[in-house]
Amino acid sequence: MISGKLLNELLWDLLRAQQLTPHTPVTTILFDGYQVALNKDKKLPHSTYAERLLPESVSYAGHDGSTTYLAGTIASDALPPELVWHSLRGLIFDDEVTFLDELNTLRQRLTWRDHHRFCGRCGGQTRLLANEVAVSCVECSTNFYANPAPSIIVRVVKGDQILLAHNARFPPNRYSLLAGFCELGEPAEQSVHREVKEEVGIAIKNIRYVTSQSWPMHNALMLGFEAEYDSGDICPDGKEILKAQWFDRDHLPDLPGAGTIAYRLIEQWKQALDSGN
Repeated sequence: MISGKLLNELLWDLLRAQQLTPHTPVTTILFDGYQVALNKDKKLPHSTYAERLLPESVSYAGHDGSTTYLAGTIASDALPPELVWHSLRGLIFDDEVTFLDELNTLRQRLTWRDHHRFCGRCGGQTRLLANEVAVSCVECSTNFYANPAPSIIVRVVKGDQILLAHNARFPPNRYSLLAGFCELGEPAEQSVHREVKEEVGIAIKNIRYVTSQSWPMHNALMLGFEAEYDSGDICPDGKEILKAQWFDRDHLPDLPGAGTIAYRLIEQWKQALDSGN
């Protein structure tokens, strides 16, 4: 239970916005950037940690009928001794973690709340709305909703080969599929054409949607596509993409790990080749 002494003004606002009381059991999931604090057995903690939180960072994260969940940020050196920092990227590849989707959601809501503490229209302070993942400006009443940032990732194939690229941010020798954010007013399929043309200079055809993944980094909703090579020579942009080339099934480079949408799209391509489809 949260005691009245530990509830700072923001926590009161969070509970009041959701029509809860100070006696509601509360669990706070702690973050520091894209690190999350878990118990030593990789389970979610069951405490408020209210006295350790950075008040401006706390966000309401949900209620399951018995417990209220908050997401909050603390400094790395303020971590309680019973908890251990884990990288969200690392947890993506950890089969022991069964609540990764929930952690990704919490991280995204926390980022969104941090970016919307003040109104983008008049500069006034914002407060959480009850029963919605949204905030409202206390001055002009403008509402802001927690919407993801749509992005695309595409598996481009040419016969029995797949196009893979080395991004400037990747570790040495790591390759993956081409990806990027959708622009305002741009259909996702158009984003696929544009990103491929901008990053490696080729034209593609026969685009089709395959799958999707919510991604905690940049609050992205990644829409996965497949496309076929149409024309042009590979010419990396030299800024974001440093190298790109066609690879066959038996000579693949270092690839993204299991748990990523890139891995899933590449594995589907390999399985299709193995089955003769």
